[in-house]
Amino acid sequence: MTREEWKARCAAQYMKRAGLTQEQANEAAKANYESQENGEFSESADYRPEQCADDDMDCWDDDKEE
Repeated sequence: MTREEWKARCAAQYMKRAGLTQEQANEAAKANYESQENGEFSESADYRPEQCADDDMDCWDDDKEE
């Protein structure tokens, strides 16, 4: 899979699950990909783009007011 394909699949998952715009999803996918290249993920991390996006979103704070 090429870098562009990986980012496109990752961005699609951000849009599907978090409702991000295309631009926001592309930026998130780019940051996610770059963090992998820099070795910030553990060696046991799942590098499928959808799973990487899900793992990232699982760490997001829920900023909704109650």
